[in-house]
Amino acid sequence: MMPVVRGETATRRHILWYLGATLVAAVALPVVADPLGGLYAAVGVVLGAVFLWTVVRLHYEQTEAAAFRAFHASNAYLGLLLFAVVFDALAV
Repeated sequence: MMPVVRGETATRRHILWYLGATLVAAVALPVVADPLGGLYAAVGVVLGAVFLWTVVRLHYEQTEAAAFRAFHASNAYLGLLLFAVVFDALAV
């Protein structure tokens, strides 16, 4: 809905800001949650880099295909990061 109300350029800019907030929260989670360790950190760094790459690519490419790549990257990031949290917490 946001592209209809605010426009595509503003939406892409907000996506970058929201991704930044998401990555900051992902980095802060091991500080707050004690049992998380190396697996979570490794998965978070790799997936965060891929997600950031797709969002930056969306910002410059500005196509529907790039938007779908960023959308699919966000789903993969969230799902796999949650699996990493579970597996890393159970491994302790």
